[in-house]
Amino acid sequence: MKQYLEAGKIVRTHGVRGELVMEVWADSPEFVAKVKELYFDEGGQHPAGLKSSRPHKGRLLLTLAGVDTVEQGDRLRGRVLSQRKARELAEMPGLILLCGHYEGVDQRLLDEYGVEEISIGDYVLTGGELPAMILTDAVSRMLPGVLSEEACFEEESHYRGLLEYHQYTRPEVWRGREVPGVLLSGHHGNIEKWRRETSIAVTRSNRPDLYDAYSCK
Repeated sequence: MKQYLEAGKIVRTHGVRGELVMEVWADSPEFVAKVKELYFDEGGQHPAGLKSSRPHKGRLLLTLAGVDTVEQGDRLRGRVLSQRKARELAEMPGLILLCGHYEGVDQRLLDEYGVEEISIGDYVLTGGELPAMILTDAVSRMLPGVLSEEACFEEESHYRGLLEYHQYTRPEVWRGREVPGVLLSGHHGNIEKWRRETSIAVTRSNRPDLYDAYSCK
């Protein structure tokens, strides 16, 4: 079983050749500088191709394979929003969201206040308003009292590292397609077993990256 340590986050580029500044989540940047492999995902599936790293003003300067320009480096900034990250944010006493429109926010402000940048995916939008709304919804629905009960989100996709099982409603037969008999049996133990097995199968088929990360736990 592989074990991974969350080492830090990419905060900005440095220079004109795509060198990256990494904020280190450890007491000593020198310790992280000795790491042989870095990954950008939580499951350890995508190696960063680390070419070199060196301590710099309490942070690390990284050189990665395939990252040779500022534009390429900018694509790696921030942390992608995940269910795990949403849970972390939901435990904080409060959040202030800063979202630019068309262009980003002045880097001096980000550096001054240690702003954490969060991405919702590898695509471009006109402004940060929609990503801010997505983050707000993902976080607020896990706060006490927002949903009727915790089970409303505990069984949903990503909460436990898996996609959600298939959903069925009435009628029992629609265009020749039947609701699985186990869901009509009233046997809670069998229903729970079906949900878990289906959740694993759906994840393995649709998101092999999530399945691999789940299998490593």
